[in-house]
Amino acid sequence: MPFRVGQYVTVDKGRAEWHGEIIARLPGSMFEIRLGGTSGSSMISSLVAEDRLSAILLTRPEKPSLNVIRRVYVGMLLENTDLQSKEIKQRFELVQKALRGFEAMVEDKLPICDNQHRLRGIFLAPEYMFARHKPAKIRMVGVDKKIAKVVPQLHATGDTRHLDEIEMQHLCRAFASFSATLKNILIVPGTIAWRRSSTHCTSEKIGRYRQAVTESSKFRPAPRDLSKDVADPEDVDTRFVALPLAGSLLPQTYKERIASASGAEYFARNTAFVYYNGINVAKYHKIGDFHEVLGAKDTVHIPSVQPCRFDCGGMTFGLSICADDDLHAGSFGQRVQIQRTLAPVDFHIKLSASCDAQVRCAYLLPTGFLLSSDSQEQHCKVINASGSDIASLAPEKVGIDGLRVFAL
Repeated sequence: MPFRVGQYVTVDKGRAEWHGEIIARLPGSMFEIRLGGTSGSSMISSLVAEDRLSAILLTRPEKPSLNVIRRVYVGMLLENTDLQSKEIKQRFELVQKALRGFEAMVEDKLPICDNQHRLRGIFLAPEYMFARHKPAKIRMVGVDKKIAKVVPQLHATGDTRHLDEIEMQHLCRAFASFSATLKNILIVPGTIAWRRSSTHCTSEKIGRYRQAVTESSKFRPAPRDLSKDVADPEDVDTRFVALPLAGSLLPQTYKERIASASGAEYFARNTAFVYYNGINVAKYHKIGDFHEVLGAKDTVHIPSVQPCRFDCGGMTFGLSICADDDLHAGSFGQRVQIQRTLAPVDFHIKLSASCDAQVRCAYLLPTGFLLSSDSQEQHCKVINASGSDIASLAPEKVGIDGLRVFAL
């Protein structure tokens, strides 16, 4: 069967295989392919000879899919990460305990002996699961102010939200080691807010960071209903990265942020690391800067510049963080959500601190699911490709405090 525009194909790139969409047929049995590889998330296109298109991978989303979701259990840790009064060690132990319980449940339902290679479970925690500890305060309450009440704290203007790089590396090693004990369970233990000192960066790396900040200015939030969209200001000087939060933070323009990337003392990121059988199979840095840095003049947020796609356990995944789902590329009147620039996926994972999930912001196969792990319980949900919520298992069937489980 001849290849045609709109088909999703596997492209033989020599040492690696890439997935992509045929966007044009050219003379001489050549095709232009928009690539989205197994190693990540390229938005580039490439000219490929027909003999390199070894197989049709996917059909268009509106047609019957060749991919069928097999039984997979999804566990979501319920933890309010707006509050940061727990020490990092406590948070790690909380994730570890929930994962042990989830693993036991998955093993009971889907014994590894049934299939040595299939994905059995997906475990998620919310955005900012690991950020700098902010001690709780003691407030005296009651009529005579003699009753001590512990009040958890959230990060606010002037606080340092990000862990140092060495703390991030320690957590990554710990999760990789722990993941090796969980057979065929993919884990995304929330995000880590961390920062790298400029003294640990080469001039080339600082140049790449500045380029990432510049490139990210091409993406902008837009209404989910694009009929309500408005044109961008012509000058990037007047475009705000994010609006102020209740007047607590002054808005910053893209020009100001680009300039700050040159003289910053710290480069901050909000990163989701993905582990499977002890291997870090993917990572993604949050693109959208919704007050990632809380007013520190010496720190600048460094984003990814592309959406994230990866393959694992025979399934395809997308990954985004919080309001990244609402970011669009393209000019006014021709905008497209950046999550919809590559091939559709079986699962789209969204990690957030307080952000409702809508299936239109993911690019799913007809058999796919949006997995929303949020710090607010009402936003922790699984949504199928048609937009319907999937019911979670009853708590008594799960038997793990603070864990919501879905059987897909």
